[in-house]
Amino acid sequence: MVQTEIKEEMDSIVILGRWNPAIFHPSWFEKNNLIKASEADAAIKGLEVITGEFSRFRLPWVEISITRERLAFNCLVPEHFKQVSELAVGVLTLLRETPLRALGINKSRHVSVGNAENWHHFGHTVAPKEVFTDVLFKKDEEKPGLMALKIRTKRENFDYQDLTIEPSNKYPVSLHFSFNDHFQLNNKEEDSNEFSPKAIEIIESQAVRVIEADSNIIQQLLTKVYANN
Repeated sequence: MVQTEIKEEMDSIVILGRWNPAIFHPSWFEKNNLIKASEADAAIKGLEVITGEFSRFRLPWVEISITRERLAFNCLVPEHFKQVSELAVGVLTLLRETPLRALGINKSRHVSVGNAENWHHFGHTVAPKEVFTDVLFKKDEEKPGLMALKIRTKRENFDYQDLTIEPSNKYPVSLHFSFNDHFQLNNKEEDSNEFSPKAIEIIESQAVRVIEADSNIIQQLLTKVYANN
């Protein structure tokens, strides 16, 4: 079995709706007992930007970014994802009148596979090139390489799961796995203030489980591809 190594990982919760970025200041989170005073003070000192159109700041374990249509909680330490999900629930509980449209639970992981041979083997295994022989390239020419593979799967408890696999743009001989587990909160692609309770229920009941399932999928794929290596 090929020795793989996780080089970077980030899990996130993204909520689409109508947001007011200007209120998302560290002091607002502290005032509403969502973060500690010490965390708020540190975040204020390193504050990146807060305007009526965009806001972003970070704590050691989470980065929060907001536009008028998108609120993202990016977990910076995988072991703290449950804490991040609880923070997202706290915000939705306080702002339950905010019109919402959709919710995404996402995983991004960069995995080193050790060397170029293993790297090419993964691409040729999940996307065989034989069908392209004498169409895109001649048999005696170098095989083309996989730049991106995207698969959408319907899931029982949510609308769909998108998995994208591509070469890592940050680490050599590495793969980037990106999941978007999508929950449509209504059927009209429109914002509605009726869906905060539904979003809260999804995060509380499924967020941690979904992230764990995504991790298992990555490991199962690597095991199957490299079973005989």
